[in-house]
Amino acid sequence: MRAGSTVESDIYLMAYLVPRAQVYWVGNDGNPAPDYVVLDTRGRTWPDLTITDAAALAESRHPGTSYGVVVDTDGYQVAERTG
Repeated sequence: MRAGSTVESDIYLMAYLVPRAQVYWVGNDGNPAPDYVVLDTRGRTWPDLTITDAAALAESRHPGTSYGVVVDTDGYQVAERTG
């Protein structure tokens, strides 16, 4: 993740991301489409708990924007905006 990126994340990870990115909580409506979506798949603190894939969650929240999962390890996922 590049410094200065925009990131949408669940509540548990926000504090770790704020020093290097503009961070939005994934539960707020009206956030701009971020560069990345970062989730703790074990904590699951986002609004639609039926979605377990960071890219799918990002695309459902930001129609017309494409994302791909670039990290999926140890219960964490990072989806990056593509195209």
